[in-house]
Amino acid sequence: MQKIILLFSGGLDSLLCYYLLKDDFQLKVIQFYMPFLHIQDKDEYIKKIKMNHNIDLNLINISEKYLEILFNPKFGYGNNLNPCVDCKILFLKEAKKIMEEEGYDCIATGEIPGQRPFSQQKSFMNLIEKEAGVRGFILRPLAISTSKINFEIDKSKFLDLKGRSRKSQLQLAKKFNINPIPSPAGGCLLTDEGYCKKVMLLRKVFKNNNLPPDYFEIIKYGRVILINNEYLIVVGRNKKENKILKNFSLNIPSVPIHLSEIPSPFILVLPKKDISPIKDKIINILKKYTKKEFHEKIKIF
Repeated sequence: MQKIILLFSGGLDSLLCYYLLKDDFQLKVIQFYMPFLHIQDKDEYIKKIKMNHNIDLNLINISEKYLEILFNPKFGYGNNLNPCVDCKILFLKEAKKIMEEEGYDCIATGEIPGQRPFSQQKSFMNLIEKEAGVRGFILRPLAISTSKINFEIDKSKFLDLKGRSRKSQLQLAKKFNINPIPSPAGGCLLTDEGYCKKVMLLRKVFKNNNLPPDYFEIIKYGRVILINNEYLIVVGRNKKENKILKNFSLNIPSVPIHLSEIPSPFILVLPKKDISPIKDKIINILKKYTKKEFHEKIKIF
């Protein structure tokens, strides 16, 4: 039985690949993790995938390697700050290492030519394979004619799709009793304009690319405000976000501000340094998001 690494995104296409492959191949299902995914609790996410689909998901953190390409991608950006071609190359390079180290035969992906306007055009798919050094090791169960693998398979068990239509995928999802049906892809926050604006504010404060991955997690939450081009203020918008920011403050270099005696937002100041030069501006931010009746009680020192 051939051994295959399946690159999983959490979206419908890679999930369908799992169902197409699971009975005939030995699978290792991998999802590479970086701060830009819509995953809040990694352990809970893994449990959910196991419960819904009986998949033993390997969530592998490659945040530091990803940040090396984020602000200087060799092949540019797709939507907003998404370095989609460089991203795919990185994923395949990392998967190839595991394939070689653990004796797997190939790497399976849920790619379909023409489904994405940039990274899933045939020319870019070929470029990505070449740059990642994986030609001859890629299996695409949903686009079988584009597969390049060094062993024989029964191609009649797979699909040969192209374009953006999801009709065939939805029919297959129904056949496999997949419910609820996930989105077409796992989703990347670097395609979101609002999140990307926060990323650029973060970069402006630190003035270099050596940013701790956790800072990109923090700015998923709350309002993000730039002060004096030197401080980034993250303001919780509700109890849930206040709790999340408080948990971040326990382990990540930052300046936490919370007024326990009155109902007010939890604030994190990045980076961790003297905030006395912006004391008045922080107080004004607290006043803006705290009821007027409590303004006289707002003190941060």
